[in-house]
Amino acid sequence: MPATCEWQEHEDIFHGAVPVILKSADREDRSSSLTVAITHSTGQPRNQKVLRVQLTDESDAFLLYTLEISEDDFHSLKTEQNILVDFLTFPSKVIELLRQCQSSAAEDHPRFVAVLSTQSGQPMLTITETNPFRQLAHLALRFVAGNDAAIKRYLAGRVTEYKAQLLTTSEELRERTAQLQATAERAASQAEQLRNIGDEHARELHERDVRHAGLLNASREAAVAAQQEQASASEEARQRLLDRSEAELRELRRSEAEARARVGELTSSTHELSLRQRETASRLQGAEQEVGLLRQEATGLREENARLSARVHALEKALSARDVELAAASQAASDKETLLAQMGCAREAAAESKRQLEDSLAMYKEGHSRLQEQLRLSAQEITKGNSIIAKLQGDSRELKAKLKLKAQQLLQQGSSTEAADSAGATPAAATAAAATLTKHETKPPVATRLNFDNTTHGADAEATAKMYVPGAALASLRSRAGLALAESLPSADRARIGAAGADSTGGSAFAEYLAPSSPRQTSYGGVPLGTTLGTA
Repeated sequence: MPATCEWQEHEDIFHGAVPVILKSADREDRSSSLTVAITHSTGQPRNQKVLRVQLTDESDAFLLYTLEISEDDFHSLKTEQNILVDFLTFPSKVIELLRQCQSSAAEDHPRFVAVLSTQSGQPMLTITETNPFRQLAHLALRFVAGNDAAIKRYLAGRVTEYKAQLLTTSEELRERTAQLQATAERAASQAEQLRNIGDEHARELHERDVRHAGLLNASREAAVAAQQEQASASEEARQRLLDRSEAELRELRRSEAEARARVGELTSSTHELSLRQRETASRLQGAEQEVGLLRQEATGLREENARLSARVHALEKALSARDVELAAASQAASDKETLLAQMGCAREAAAESKRQLEDSLAMYKEGHSRLQEQLRLSAQEITKGNSIIAKLQGDSRELKAKLKLKAQQLLQQGSSTEAADSAGATPAAATAAAATLTKHETKPPVATRLNFDNTTHGADAEATAKMYVPGAALASLRSRAGLALAESLPSADRARIGAAGADSTGGSAFAEYLAPSSPRQTSYGGVPLGTTLGTA
């Protein structure tokens, strides 16, 4: 399960030292304490969750094994090793196994053991449980040994961590030094206050002693003077003076007792201040010892920092070379971005052209819809015209039958007329009259044709069919029972027959109309416009 995910964010869920047995092909088995770091992150592609496990050794900076398990990889691992938990519960169970290995490290015969084997070429971490019957392998994870780039990234991260720790230690040292200086200043201030209090106490005691002695001397002198001045006074006056002196003496003794009580209080306060001074001195000594230890640790950290600085300098050289490669890659990336921008412009132009084509297509569809509607209306009109044509065909057949019947009647009338007029007319004149009658009046139509052009449809054709004025040919047909057929002809054909009415024969135009001709337009939208009627 190689590390192929691009991390977006990660969350540390375990970081600790785990006792591991290292097995390799070129060395004997040995026990070591490896640092195991487990993080839960979200990476690409598809924004999926990834569990990342990293093995490092504090004694070997170049030992780095990593493992990344995505949700897809976990399904394969779950099927392969018969794991019963899901992807979200899997990290907590792995941490429980690692903690079991930590707690079993102090036992003579550990129950849980973690074994890292590199004998097969690919590092594999196996966590086994030993019971009285056998060893059970709970989990086997295949790791990937770190390459130069991964080890450099790891060492750079460790250097960054050490720098952060060194900065934090320096900040703590400065804070402790400032605290010690403040404590020393407070101790000096308290000692000065204690000396001032002692001096003030001694001065106050001396002043009280002097004042009490002066008062006592003054009282004694006053008593002696009173005794000398009142030597001749009576015993009662002496006794009164004696009582007064004793009262004053009691007052002085009471004042002396109060002064002594005040001195005791000041003495106890002085003793307490002395105890505080000794405690402060002991704390100051402890702080000085701690400062000495911190200075020693700071010296060691400076030496470690010097070594790390040399290593960082070497890493910075390698980083500068990587920066040059990164600059070249950045230039290539900028060229690709320029090409992508040009392709984006072309895509926008194509999108604009597509939009215009879609607008044109919508317009054409709308025109097509209108044309379809017109076609539907035209088809309806054509259907109506065909019904009219069918009706005209029926009328034409009826007229043909009537014309045949009329022709037979005319022939019979001609025969009877010829028989009746045989006495007063010559045979040649009768034959000529019969021939003329047969030529102009008894010839049946050979065909009937009805055409509709683009401007004549439906009701218009029916209306124009009722407006025909035949002229001379119509007069000839009317005399021969052709009035019904002539009135049903279209207006254009009536006009054409009427224009030919001045013909000497009077029936050639009508015969031309009845003759078949090539239609100008026979269909519209798949619907026939005209129908040719056969002769009887």
